[in-house]
Amino acid sequence: MDARRFDAIAKALISETSRRRTLGGLLGGALAALGLAAPDSADAAKSGTCKKECGLCEFCQKGKCKRTKSGTKRCKKGKCKAVENGTPCAFPANGGCTNGQCVCQDGTEECNGVCFPLCAPNAQARNPNTCVCCFVNNLPCTNTTPEGARAPQANASCCSNVCLPAGASGTGGFCSQGGAGSPCNVDANCASDDCDNGICDS
Repeated sequence: MDARRFDAIAKALISETSRRRTLGGLLGGALAALGLAAPDSADAAKSGTCKKECGLCEFCQKGKCKRTKSGTKRCKKGKCKAVENGTPCAFPANGGCTNGQCVCQDGTEECNGVCFPLCAPNAQARNPNTCVCCFVNNLPCTNTTPEGARAPQANASCCSNVCLPAGASGTGGFCSQGGAGSPCNVDANCASDDCDNGICDS
């Protein structure tokens, strides 16, 4: 084989090898962008991350990795760890993290997926539909019934939504409770303190 022919064959082989390496690099990059591991990227997949998805109040603490004598990489499984207590979290809304759980913090309570400040003890109850604090039985309310009529009026500030007039003037009143069979939202609506499926029990 003469020198010119040998040189031509050698150049062709070098060009083909370079072309294959370039294509291999491009393909590997495309697979990585798609989140697909190439066969020789098996070590990269064993990165010590958490197998399960961590919760709202957790973070993934990656497991430690080390090389074995054979040169392969071994990683311990990652673990979900609790974030710092008091860290704000999304559900319930306005909640905070406590021991890895998203909960309503001290001084608040959950209603329909949102944390609200506590209602005044022994004076108010929370309407579970509107989440508004309402006054319980015998607490003051506004009743504008004309003098002498002494009729009850609707008043949303009362848990029962009923404000009875306090006297003949009709300028003030007090929240009342419904009897058996009256509609209710909370136990405080009822004289029996028992609201069962929207109706005051006897």
